[in-house]
Amino acid sequence: NPWLWEKIPGHERNEALDCRNYALAAFKALPLDLDAIDRRIKEAKKERNQAAPAPKQIKAQKPARNKTARNKYFDDW
Repeated sequence: NPWLWEKIPGHERNEALDCRNYALAAFKALPLDLDAIDRRIKEAKKERNQAAPAPKQIKAQKPARNKTARNKYFDDW
């Protein structure tokens, strides 16, 4: 089905037409077998979930305070 575009008087912008054309071009650039791509993505997700061990929870340590450095910049009033 060929598309026919007519300009509507008073509507100067055409972002919707641009978006449709970009989406159509992106779809045509994809390989024909989209089902195979979907299967490969699902298999990769399964492998990643099975291979990745649970991350260890590491407790963050606070940096040691240096009282002399603090006193270097501030005076006790």
